[in-house]
Amino acid sequence: MNVRLTRCEKAQLCQEARRAGLSVSALVRRRSLGRKVPMVEASLAMVQALRRISVLVEHLDRDSARETPPAVREGAQALRRELQEILAGFSHSC
Repeated sequence: MNVRLTRCEKAQLCQEARRAGLSVSALVRRRSLGRKVPMVEASLAMVQALRRISVLVEHLDRDSARETPPAVREGAQALRRELQEILAGFSHSC
């Protein structure tokens, strides 16, 4: 089945799917069949805390680049990417 969506509609579905921990296809299937969709809403305080953590990890990664073993730097970079992806799910607007 093909469905045409505007960019905004697609972004909204992607955001909702991320929040529910589902793929877009799974989200659409559940909704279209009347099944429950788990929604995990974040509080403003939680989102702000994640942003602060993301900034702190970025500073840690940048400031200690010479002194930190490569495995720790890679872990910090991976953590920062994950935090950014999580935050992207809560900050998209059309």
